[in-house]
Amino acid sequence: MLGDFTGHGLPAAVAALPAAEIFYEMTAKGYSIGEIVGEINHKLKSMLPPELFLAACLLELDVSGASLAVWNGGIPDVLIRDANGKTLRRLPSRHLPLGVVNNSGLDRSIELARLDAVTGSMCTPMA
Repeated sequence: MLGDFTGHGLPAAVAALPAAEIFYEMTAKGYSIGEIVGEINHKLKSMLPPELFLAACLLELDVSGASLAVWNGGIPDVLIRDANGKTLRRLPSRHLPLGVVNNSGLDRSIELARLDAVTGSMCTPMA
């Protein structure tokens, strides 16, 4: 998970704590990206003022390294590159940041990308 809260200072730092706690607890228990996104969104929406939200990208690489699941809400494009750094695929943000809408309006769908083990594809966020 990569995240960026709006704002600066203490409010953004304090808001990061529940998001990180939920992420670590749920990943340790094997929850899906969609379930994790929903839980973090619910917590943030219930506790944050409207002007504070979390742009986030959650990635899950399968055990074999053959596919990557991506949920991107407000983070710059995820780039899938080959071993030489050539961009093979661009996965743009397709969702709202977390804490903006209630879970009933939250899209938890993920995008799947096949990775080519032969070329040594890797995933890097675009700066």
